[in-house]
Amino acid sequence: ATGVRMPDLEAGPVVVFVRAQGGSGFQRVYLDPPTARGLDVASGTDFLGWLHNFHGALALRDSYGREIVGVAGIAMLISSLTGLYLWWPRGRWRNAIFGFRRNFPLHRNLHYTFGLWGLVLLTLLSFTGIVIAFPDASRTVVAAFSSVSPSPRSTPMPARTGGWAARTPI
Repeated sequence: ATGVRMPDLEAGPVVVFVRAQGGSGFQRVYLDPPTARGLDVASGTDFLGWLHNFHGALALRDSYGREIVGVAGIAMLISSLTGLYLWWPRGRWRNAIFGFRRNFPLHRNLHYTFGLWGLVLLTLLSFTGIVIAFPDASRTVVAAFSSVSPSPRSTPMPARTGGWAARTPI
């Protein structure tokens, strides 16, 4: 299991995200909350599974897709930071952030204004994409500044020795 989503509504199922057999994608397992009985399994081959795979690895999970997404995130982050450097005002901040600069054509003012506000979103998306694409490197960087809990990836799965999961067919 890689994640659990509790029901939004009182009568909804619990959704458990599990790694599919062979490690090639995820499956969603729907469980009845009171009994933990398996209700349904949605494979990662449906549209939502494909979209998740495309978003995280360009649908190239076995061919360095995640690394390509991470490198693209690094390129976007560098692009947004260089754009910030080029935009940086040399005077009144209020006009630079909320208004237009004098003696600039309209298209340049619009580019600066939308670019500045888009920078916030692009930087956030790039940074989180890098963290998702390179989780071990990200944990190492964060560990240099703060304490980090052990990675859930290094936790071994317990053997199925008679618990409810071993008895409950899905």
